[in-house]
Order: sequence, then C-alpha cells, then structure tokens
Amino acid sequence: MRKTRLLSRNFLVITPNIIVLDRIRADFDGLKIFFTDPILPDNGYEGQNWQDDFQLTLHIQGEVNITRKTGDIFLTNIHRVYDSNTKPPTFDDEDTMAYFLGPKPVGATTDSKLDLGDIVRDIDELMVLNDEAHHVRDETLAWFKSIQDIHNRILQKDGRFSMQIDVTATPRHNNGAIFVQTISDYPLVETIYQNIVKHPVLPDSASRAKLSGKKKALKEIQQEISFLDRI
Repeated sequence: MRKTRLLSRNFLVITPNIIVLDRIRADFDGLKIFFTDPILPDNGYEGQNWQDDFQLTLHIQGEVNITRKTGDIFLTNIHRVYDSNTKPPTFDDEDTMAYFLGPKPVGATTDSKLDLGDIVRDIDELMVLNDEAHHVRDETLAWFKSIQDIHNRILQKDGRFSMQIDVTATPRHNNGAIFVQTISDYPLVETIYQNIVKHPVLPDSASRAKLSGKKKALKEIQQEISFLDRI
C-alpha cells in the first residue's frame, strides 16, 4: 500500500468568480508574492537554498501546463472545478455562450478537451484554499459538492487532502454566530489599527454642511417628481 503523504506539493486556490480571480491573480503571476511578501527565506539560511528549490508551476484556469513532481498551484474560479459531467453553465463563466444558448456540441478534433476539474481529480495529493468562502460549508451548494467529490476521488487512490483552508471577511452565520470551523478571527478593528485597510474619517463641520445641503436639494427634487406624478 502506498504511504499517504501528510503534506502536499499541489495547491488548488478557488475563487467564487472571475472578478475575485483577476484581483488576486496579480499576486500569483510569476509567483512574485512568495518572493516579495516575503515568504521564502534567502538562499543560504540554515544551509538551504530556499528560493532556488522553490519550483512550483502556476496554472491559471484552463491554461494548464505539464504538472510536475516539484509541485503545482492551480488558480481558478469555482466553476472550472465542477464535475465536467454535471457542471451547469452560469453567468459568471468566462464564456457565457453556453449559459444563454445551451452547451456547445463536441465536434472537431481541434476543440480543447482540457478540463481543470478532471485534472485536479486525478492528483494524488492536494491542499485546497477557498477565497471569499462565506458559504462554502453549505452542503447544498455546488461549491461544497465539488470539493467533496475531489476529496472522494483522491481517497479512492489512497490519498487525501493535506488541508483545506477557507478565507472570508464574514465568518458568521445570519444570526451572528461565528463559524465553528474558525481557527483565526481577524476583526475589522484590528485591521484598521494595523493599517491593513483605510482608516475611517469623520467629516468636519464644513463637510457635513455640504452634505446636508445636497440631501436637502435631493429631497426637494424627489418632492417635485412626486408632485408631477400626481398631476
């Protein structure tokens, strides 16, 4: 029996849509975030060539190159990892033709058969990172079912997820209760204090006066429109 690895050399980073994907892609292009953050120690630290040995291959959406034993990062939106036999077309797809006109019939041999969902289901070891994962634990959603299916495929090959990490700015249920899976809560007040996000600024008296004037003018316009509607 093959020994199951505790760690993984392959990483699946999932975003909810193209907009979020494009926002974080800038950091992943050229793997620059790992060198500029910095995450990797300099070569020579404790006698290891950390940066030279960092040989991950980046794959974005359907632009999948040859997967390598040194490791891979698959960056994609969730729709690309749905089961290819059941995934429904959506308005968030890059190509919305199937969403509006139905699925394209498979014909010419020149049509691309590359399917990221099939590729990640064929990997023996994998770590999954979900971005904007507010409801990823909802068992009724296709997102949850897709990850569960990938995990089951890996289990059939005597493998498993090394880890799954879900990241969200709102790790809470509708009733305000925090998710039980939360291992780290980084509240907004803390991000403001540490200059991670912009500081809120209260307007001075002059600014409040201008705002009040605009609200008054808007109210007068709305009243006038209402009067004309009754004529």
